Amino acid sequence: MKVLMITGGFPLGSETFVSDQVTGLLEAGCDLEVLALRPGDETAFDERSVALGVPGRLHRADLGRSLVSRLLRLPGRLLRVARRNPRAAWGLLSPRHPAWTLNGILAEAAAALPDGPWPRQYDMVHCVFGPSGIVASRLRRAGVLTGPISVSFYGYDLTREPRLRGRNLYREVFEDASWLLPNSTYLASRLHDLGAPPEKVQVHRLGIETRRFTFFDRADRPEDRPWIALAVGRLVEKKGFEDLVRALAAGDGRLANLVVEIAGDGPLRSRIESLAESLGVPDRVRVLGWLDREGVAAAMKRADLLVAPSVTAGDGDMEGLPLVIVEAMATGLPVVGTEHSGIPEAVRDGENGRIVPEHAPERLAEAISECAKKDRRLEFGRRSHAIAKADFEHSRLIADLLARWRSREPNGNAAGR
Repeated sequence: MKVLMITGGFPLGSETFVSDQVTGLLEAGCDLEVLALRPGDETAFDERSVALGVPGRLHRADLGRSLVSRLLRLPGRLLRVARRNPRAAWGLLSPRHPAWTLNGILAEAAAALPDGPWPRQYDMVHCVFGPSGIVASRLRRAGVLTGPISVSFYGYDLTREPRLRGRNLYREVFEDASWLLPNSTYLASRLHDLGAPPEKVQVHRLGIETRRFTFFDRADRPEDRPWIALAVGRLVEKKGFEDLVRALAAGDGRLANLVVEIAGDGPLRSRIESLAESLGVPDRVRVLGWLDREGVAAAMKRADLLVAPSVTAGDGDMEGLPLVIVEAMATGLPVVGTEHSGIPEAVRDGENGRIVPEHAPERLAEAISECAKKDRRLEFGRRSHAIAKADFEHSRLIADLLARWRSREPNGNAAGR
């Protein structure tokens, strides 16, 4: 299949699942191009990506520029598109969009595509996050590209974005896409609430390579050492790390032997460290900063359990199903999570961990204390590993995605038409 993947910044250290999906599709035999709407961060391509030729398959727009800059660049971008296909350049212009902001985005995206026959023809246009689906829909309507569209949704795009930009944000996407692929049943319910055609909504989870996150036997660890509760993610409101610090302080004697390690960085770092100081637990809260995959894997081996205390942010932003939970499960860690978005779909309360309400530090402390006990820790950890292997194996989920694309569309038309 000839596939165009449209995503935001690429590559990003905080979105390694996008790189994994790119390499997985290439290894499955797809002829893949990546259209990144913004530059990536300083994350380098790994050896596997380089060996598969990912850098040469990447086309980058630059939507990180200011609105004024994008508007100033709009005529030149439209001229570049017009040289390839005059009708496509005209189709990118729409007076319906305020200040032509979307026109500037579309022109940047179209101009980043390589030269060759236009419209660009693909067997599938796959969009990572809902806003990329808007770009794909408009590019196809403008005649820049052809092919069926699938859109994956992972969290903020179905929680914060409709709240900020209106319930009709994805109206054209719902009309034009053949597949709407939320990462959890919770996000599927959000799509239904927004009016997505039910026959197009199909849950498709992200997976992990269990060969990379292998089971680590913790049975022989001495019990008189400090326990380590690991949390991983950007230090932003929806991760709920402040509640984890409060739980540590609220645990009294139950958590006296517990140390919290937080692998991540972000705007709330100083606030989290100040909170630990004010609650009298600064020596038991270690903010490790950003770690690469190897660093996270090493932290998981040190840990006794993973804590994912996610909450709904003030602007409505929510998680989807954080992949770090599944990575930790694969290594044999029990997980304490909140009743938030798709987390209970991987962390099955009483089976491989515990689920507690959001913003409930006392309940969080109780759950951590229970999961840290040796018998529970080992029992839950074994079940975590089994669930990760059975439900979240990366290669199988890539094969499932390709099978969806090769199947017939919900309306009965061939997927390639």
